[in-house]
Amino acid sequence: MDGHTEEALSSAAAVAWHHHARLAGWPMQWPLTVHDRRGCADTDDVFAACLEHLAQATNDGKVRPLITVFAPRTDRTHRIWNSHLVRYGCWEGRDGDLLGDPLNLELTGAIEALGWRPRGGPGRFVPLPLVIEPPRGRPRLYEVPRELILEVPITHPEYDWFARLGLRWPAVSPVSGMVLRAGHSRYAAVFNGWHAGHELSGRSFVEFNRYNLLLRIARGLMVESDDDARWIDRVATELARAVDHSYRTAGITVSDHTALPYPLPPPTHPTPAFTHQPSPWR
Repeated sequence: MDGHTEEALSSAAAVAWHHHARLAGWPMQWPLTVHDRRGCADTDDVFAACLEHLAQATNDGKVRPLITVFAPRTDRTHRIWNSHLVRYGCWEGRDGDLLGDPLNLELTGAIEALGWRPRGGPGRFVPLPLVIEPPRGRPRLYEVPRELILEVPITHPEYDWFARLGLRWPAVSPVSGMVLRAGHSRYAAVFNGWHAGHELSGRSFVEFNRYNLLLRIARGLMVESDDDARWIDRVATELARAVDHSYRTAGITVSDHTALPYPLPPPTHPTPAFTHQPSPWR
């Protein structure tokens, strides 16, 4: 195990979260729970730590910012193939159409090459298993129990047809390709805050290389997709309303670009130290 004490590790994580480029300037008193799992010896231990992280981060919808810290990155470090603990697979049909999240098309193919098949067949929102690769030996597949994956159906406060789109998203989706830099050490880490609603409405559901629903939602809103690009603003606004409405109705912590997270977490007072930068485990 590396020489940092648990207190120093917690301090490093607290300041890293506070100074991350996407969170800079947010209040330091917001809590960040730190799990020290530098002693994980094999892939089973790493998977157990990931399940513990997911369960405690989800926290029945009151999302808890949490980081699980593993051993420093070396050739002897276990590697998680997945970019997040919860991500949806993607399949290409004979006609070239994609079913699911295109961001994970290559990963889905790699996982199926290891022998995995979705139990109910391919779908738009089928969670992928985790692949954990030991320093030596074959990668191992681990199915995440569905009861640990809390999902939010996306509905709209005004338009009933929105529910028929069948959209949903995880309450929390911890990033599994992070690095926590503390002093001269670079620890492999799994991290989560809470979802920012505008990232789902402005990226995940509408970008061409993701679910690409921009025109479909525009048709539902009866908005003309002509040369006036303001129709895109209307779609983005209504989709943002739907995401915010859905998460708040379900009691799931969410934030947007104009507001603090809802519901607010309780205060705490971490001690400053160190910094970190995100980086893939590879």
